[in-house]
Amino acid sequence: MHEDLIQFFWNSKHLLGQTLTTTTGESLVILDSGQFNTNQGPDFLMAKIQMDDVLWVGPVEIHVKSSDWLLHKHSTDAHYKNVILHVVYEDDVPIFLDERPLKTLVIQKYLPHELLKRYQSMMNGCKTLACEPLLTSVDDSIKIIAFERMMIERFEQKTHAIQNEWENAGGDWELFFQRKLCHYLFGPVNAEAAMSLLERVPVSILRNYASDLDLLEALLFGCAGLIPQSGDQAYVEKLNADFTFLKHKHGLHSLPEQAWKFLRLRPAQFPTIRIAQLASLYHFRQHWFSHLMEKNTLGDYYCFFQTNVSDYWKNHYHFKWVSKKTESRKIGKSTIDILLINVICPTMFAYGSMYANPSLCEYAFQLLQSIQAEENHISRMWKSYNFALEHAGHSQAGIQLYQAYCVQKKCTRCLMGAAILKTGTASHANQARFSP
Repeated sequence: MHEDLIQFFWNSKHLLGQTLTTTTGESLVILDSGQFNTNQGPDFLMAKIQMDDVLWVGPVEIHVKSSDWLLHKHSTDAHYKNVILHVVYEDDVPIFLDERPLKTLVIQKYLPHELLKRYQSMMNGCKTLACEPLLTSVDDSIKIIAFERMMIERFEQKTHAIQNEWENAGGDWELFFQRKLCHYLFGPVNAEAAMSLLERVPVSILRNYASDLDLLEALLFGCAGLIPQSGDQAYVEKLNADFTFLKHKHGLHSLPEQAWKFLRLRPAQFPTIRIAQLASLYHFRQHWFSHLMEKNTLGDYYCFFQTNVSDYWKNHYHFKWVSKKTESRKIGKSTIDILLINVICPTMFAYGSMYANPSLCEYAFQLLQSIQAEENHISRMWKSYNFALEHAGHSQAGIQLYQAYCVQKKCTRCLMGAAILKTGTASHANQARFSP
């Protein structure tokens, strides 16, 4: 038995209006099960129950065993001093609140056998999704609502994280935004090294040299510790000379070359190429944050990031290797999609939320839903269960649902899991289509 199943059953309204009995013999009628509490304190707030013709309004706490009240130290927690009812599966010890017996309802005999059977089947199964054997019984409309809720929930979680990172950046939106973009431009393999690089090259210094691409490359490659002692003679000599001057002028320090990882990366994702692209962005694009927070078209965002690298990097992937052909080495569409999904859209939503701009929040959702759905093992899993992921909002929702609920088997908190645990979900259509 798990506490979340008892919470689910209590919240299902199944017991409303029935005449029940407490462990001390009082007649009990549940008028309102209350509001589920996701914050600190009792599980349900503002519940209404009638005991021996007396109306009680207040919080309800739920446990598997009554002794969990003592285990969780609720007796010394002021949040629980007004609990009107203790709902348990097993009453193993009497609980007292202010030296009076706490009114207790043992719910074991009221749990429907079919509910318990389904729940145990889901918890004990070895499928990727606990609900897999019963997923065909969930109506399409529930799947659609579940994914939309997950999309919003993921945005909200990212908003909280962005607010914390923004505060750590001293409240400087431009500084925060550039760090965030660099994290995902180099990530996940070289994200940590990229953050260390930006700590060694302050954005203020990069801004000072934005008009000179050669000096930007010297700053970034030099502080990255990647400039070799020998190589393409003219280019490498100039990088070394420029960085030596800048290093002494600004008191800069270099990362060890070993901080960067090349193994198992495609050449287009090499940190050398990413640094060249970053230098190009600083050179050709100013005021990243203010520009990208405008309501641009999806095509405008792609154009913003597709700047040309310097000539050397058009036929090199690394200082040691010359490419067989010359290419633009612009940031690819798939990488820009990653930046849009993980940085631009969430930041736009967070900024709109913090400054009471609902139209900006709405546009963040619209922009996310204009991007192609991500291709990863989680999105492929949902497609294998016949879910039609039509845009990035769906793939983000799938990630949220899988990581925050499915992996942790929080089936009672999931709309689809809750529908399976309830009776009456008779539809056998399993194709979840998200078209408007």
